This record gives sequence, C-alpha cells and structure tokens, in this order.
Amino acid sequence: MDDSNSSEQHHETGIRSGGSIRSGGSPSRTIRRRTIVKGAAWSLPVLAAAAAVPMAAASTPACATQKTFFTLPDSPSAAGITTSFIVPAKVTSLTVIVAGGAGGSTRADWTILGGNGGLVTATIPVVPGETLDLVVGQGGASRLTPYTTNPSIATGGQGFGKGGDADPAASNPDGGPGTWWGGAAGGAGSAISRAGQPLVVAGGGGGAGGIYGYNWYYVSGGRGGDAGKAGEANWSESGGRMDIPGGLVGGGAAGLGTATPSNNFFLLPGLATASPRDGAVGGGVSRDYAGSRLGSGAGAGGGGYAGGGSGARGGTAFAGSSYVVEGAGGAGGTSYLDTASGVIGTTSTWKQNTRTTARQGGTITIEWCA
Repeated sequence: MDDSNSSEQHHETGIRSGGSIRSGGSPSRTIRRRTIVKGAAWSLPVLAAAAAVPMAAASTPACATQKTFFTLPDSPSAAGITTSFIVPAKVTSLTVIVAGGAGGSTRADWTILGGNGGLVTATIPVVPGETLDLVVGQGGASRLTPYTTNPSIATGGQGFGKGGDADPAASNPDGGPGTWWGGAAGGAGSAISRAGQPLVVAGGGGGAGGIYGYNWYYVSGGRGGDAGKAGEANWSESGGRMDIPGGLVGGGAAGLGTATPSNNFFLLPGLATASPRDGAVGGGVSRDYAGSRLGSGAGAGGGGYAGGGSGARGGTAFAGSSYVVEGAGGAGGTSYLDTASGVIGTTSTWKQNTRTTARQGGTITIEWCA
C-alpha cells in the first residue's frame, strides 16, 4: 500500500487602505480664540476616524490556504489507501475533491473502455481536532489478453465499496476451457467518513464487456458504466443484430437481450451485488462452435455508496457461418453527499482507464484556510 501525501501553502497579504485630510488657507488675525477652539473640537474626531480605517484592515489579514492530497500511483496492485485526517485547530470547514477508481477495459485491439470513476467536489463543516476517515479506491483490472493466454480473474479495485471481479467461469453453466475474451473488473469507490458515517463518496466505474467470435463484425458497446450510470449494451451485427444490455445501478442485475434473426440464440442475465456497496461479479459465457469452444464475459460493477450490477452475457449464430459470444458492460457505483450533515457539493465523472496493465485509481484532495 503506497501513500502519497504532500502539501502546498499559499499566503495572501491584506491591503491596507486609509483616508487623508487636507487643510489650506491663511488664518485671519481677527478670528477669536473661541472660534479656533470650536474648529479644533470639530476636526479631532475626523482625524481619529481616518486613523481607524488602516488599523481595522490590519487586524483582519487574509488566511493562508493549505492543501493535502492522497493519490494512488499507477500500479497493477488492487490495493487502495486507508488513512485518516485530523482537522487542524481553528478550522471549521474543508473543501474536498474526491475521485473513484475507473473500471477496467478489454481487448487492446478494440475500443471497449471501462467506465469513468466518479468525481465529487464538496464543502464539509468540521470541528477542530476531530478525525475523519479516508479511503481512496483503486481502479479495476483490464482484460487485455485472452483468458487462455492468461487464465486469471480480473480483480476489482479495493476501496469504499469494492469493484466487482470479472471471472469468465462465474455463473457460466457451460464453463470449461476454450478461447476466452472475458470482461474487465470494476473500480472501487473513494470516501470521506466521520465515525463510520460516509460524508462524501465518489463511485467507481464499471468494467467493460468482452467479445469473441468467428466471422463477426460491426461490434459496438460493452463499455463500462460511468459512476452512477448503467453499463452500456454490447451489440453486434452480421446479417442480423444482437443486443445485450448493460448492468444496472444500485445493485440491479441486467435485463434480457434480443437477437433477430438468429440461430441458437441464448442469453444469461447480469448479476446483482452480493453486498450493498460492492460491485457485482462479471460472469462468463461460452458455446461450442465449429469444433472450438468460444468464451467471453460481462463487465463487473463498480463499487460505491451503492454498487453496480454486472452486464448480461449471450451468444448467437447467424446464417450458420458466423458465431459470437459477448458480454455487456457493468454499471458504475453511485456517488453520495451527506446533505443532512451540512455537506454541499456537486457530482460528475473523472478519469477513464486507458487500456494498460496499470489501474486508474482514485484520489482525495483536502483544502482549508488557516
């Protein structure tokens, strides 16, 4: 587990401002003493008020903005970061930027990418001296080589809500060896919590779906869902069309797909999450065709405040000359803001996996004025 902490300080200087009083003219020798005294009594308060302006400005200097951040290095490891942050003295508000891990991608020769991790920018009311718990989620593993070349499970990132694993043999009634292009794993969520209660959560992206077949073309989709969004459908077309739906957010499994016209069409639904915050496992799919076993798999769900479901899987033959098995993308995990605790912020998406062996992990940045 690698922690990367650093801080930057920026100081601003207050600008003093004040007034000036001008006087001029030659006093008349005939002015009586009581007139001069009366004029002096009038002018003294004005001088005092003018002098008070720069004194007030000097008593409220601008504060210095300080920053610390926790970022996962590019690494094939699934480990995230778990640490804590103690609120400095006199600090009552923190500005935070929290990003979740991205979902893994599939097949370097195709553009089937994992979903983006979530991005949350928020302001958190805090008490000086209190301890906040931080979890930085890691991205999901990609599937860039055939399962027969690298027969391993693509593991989900660890964090606040683990990303789902992508296992071509999982929930696959036909199982067995063969030529596999399985799906990719889901990214994990990142979070800031107080006494076990999450204040800010950025969901992880869903993993991309895999595909393999004979004489097949016009393939699209299968991309993992961004944080808080459903996985994209994987569809194919070769004298006909087959659509396989992506995973659903909130732990829901995928629905059924369609194929027309087709021979030997079959479809397996996506999987739901095993625990509320974790992403669902991306299951496998396989069929025997022309003396060979073809295999693929769905993308796994991302972790977060609520984990995402995995994509559906299926296969079909068209006109007896082509055959395909493929899986749809997994859904991303959801992001969260604890508005009941006074947290105010916005949610969007962050970086995407770039089809390398390194995972695209999350990050947490904390800023305050001291």
